[in-house]
Amino acid sequence: MPSEAQGGSSSSDRAEYPERKQEIGEDPARWLDQDLLERTVVRQEVDPTSEFGEMRLVEDTDVSTPGQLVLSRIRGIDSKLVIRHWMEVEHDLDRGPRDTIVDALQERADTLKEIGERPDRLPAGPRRPPAMTFEPSVAPAENQHTAAERIATDGGRDE
Repeated sequence: MPSEAQGGSSSSDRAEYPERKQEIGEDPARWLDQDLLERTVVRQEVDPTSEFGEMRLVEDTDVSTPGQLVLSRIRGIDSKLVIRHWMEVEHDLDRGPRDTIVDALQERADTLKEIGERPDRLPAGPRRPPAMTFEPSVAPAENQHTAAERIATDGGRDE
């Protein structure tokens, strides 16, 4: 679950759904009730037209748009209940549902139907090693060559 300090709208003029926050641990409107294409981050940059190296504020295009953050958050949802609440909030907001968001939520629901939901608690105990392990200090036999078999690559003679 995302922290309160992460992305999403922190504006007090957004819709709020405290009952959903209590039920699923977050308020989907925090992410959904905003313009998803707007970039709100600016940075200082030297003005190339200024002969004195004055600074100007420019839109920072190196950060994600709210829409990209919302789609990333949707891809991280691991519960059908959470998807249902997000879908209901998206349909309930004043501007009406956006096809991109509805499609992303439906795609995530289909994925969860296929792979299953994440359990509330992962099994306790030590982690198992990966199925395929190797010892990096031991090279495969085909890569082990004697000095006499190696070819000089520096233009010198083999010795």
